Amino acid sequence: MSELIQKLLDIGGCDANTEWAKGYDVGVNNAINVVEEYFKQLQLNENQQIVLDWLKEEKSKNPELSIFGTLSVLFDESENRFMSLDVIDALNDLSNKQQADVFQSFSQWALEQEEE
Repeated sequence: MSELIQKLLDIGGCDANTEWAKGYDVGVNNAINVVEEYFKQLQLNENQQIVLDWLKEEKSKNPELSIFGTLSVLFDESENRFMSLDVIDALNDLSNKQQADVFQSFSQWALEQEEE
C-alpha cells in the first residue's frame, strides 16, 4: 500500500485492514496516483527544463555523484564557463522559486533512479 494512501487512512482514522478500507483502497489508490503524478511533473519553463536536463545528463554520466555533488558541478562549471552558454544563460535567468522547482524535480528524478 502506498505510503500516501496509508497517511490518508490514518487521517481518516481508518484501519487499513478493515473491509471498508480494503474496498476503498482502490478508489483512493487511483486518486493518489493522479496527485502523485501531478507533483512529479512540475510545469517547468524552458529555462528550467534546460537546467534540469543538464543536471540529469551530468548525474547519468557520473552516477557516483550525490545530488549535492551534481549541483556543485553545475555551479562550478557555470562559474568557470565549461558548460554551453545556453545552460549558463538559462541558469542565470532563473528566480529563486524557479531554481527551487528545478531542484525539487531533479531530486525526485535522482531518487527514482536509485530505486530502479
